[in-house]
Amino acid sequence: SASIYGSRGSNGVILITTRQGRPNQQVVSVRTYTGTLSETNKYDMMNGEEFTKIWNEGAVNRFGATGGGFLLPTTNITNTDWTDVVRQDGKLMETSASVAGGTERTRYFIGGTYRTEDGFVKRNALKRYSGRARIDHALSDEFRVGLNISPSRTDNFRVYTENAVASAFTYAALYYPNVPARNADGSANVTIAPNANAQFPGTPLSNVEGIDFKSSLTQVLSSANLDWNILTNLSFNTSLSVDLFQLNENFKRGSKTTDGFPDGNAFSSNDQ
Repeated sequence: SASIYGSRGSNGVILITTRQGRPNQQVVSVRTYTGTLSETNKYDMMNGEEFTKIWNEGAVNRFGATGGGFLLPTTNITNTDWTDVVRQDGKLMETSASVAGGTERTRYFIGGTYRTEDGFVKRNALKRYSGRARIDHALSDEFRVGLNISPSRTDNFRVYTENAVASAFTYAALYYPNVPARNADGSANVTIAPNANAQFPGTPLSNVEGIDFKSSLTQVLSSANLDWNILTNLSFNTSLSVDLFQLNENFKRGSKTTDGFPDGNAFSSNDQ
């Protein structure tokens, strides 16, 4: 499930297939809810001025008053909070509707759900459309048949959020806070000036803007069953289930990202 749903499916995915209507009762249900998504703890990071002060103190302690050529300028210092650069106010919304009912011999349930999520890291988003239809019919006092079908479509635009340098949020805790996030033309700044020592290629911003990982899963779960009440305490049940799916993944890392430097790379897959 994690390979399809990313971190959202790390603990598994449960599919509910038991809902059905009740005889002589028609029930229409509509439910919707919204929420917000945010990091559990925000890093308390140094700004550019604090970083410059500590860096220069370390250089003087190691090399003397001259700092061994490693001193950073103490005027016109940039203050960049990289965690604020790559984060956003996440939100989610889900709406579902269903109708259920039936007669003494036939029961039915039809429903659908639409869910959308925008994660707290920019460009991390998910949309899911799902439906379900179930019908049970008593052919006689001894025989009952049922049919269940559940189609769904999930579009997941995933961004690294795990503990890796290519993860924009992780790199935000490591990158220089005295470097501007963008150039004058609005593009991601990938220079390290005024610092002299390079870290990893790319920046938190170039990673979040330059890595595209989209997966689209189309799936249809269907089943049919036959129940035969042979005697009062003896019954026979048989069922047939079919799972059809298509998973398409497209992955691109730009030349200015940590894992894509210097030429970029990409791949595409289609599994059925």
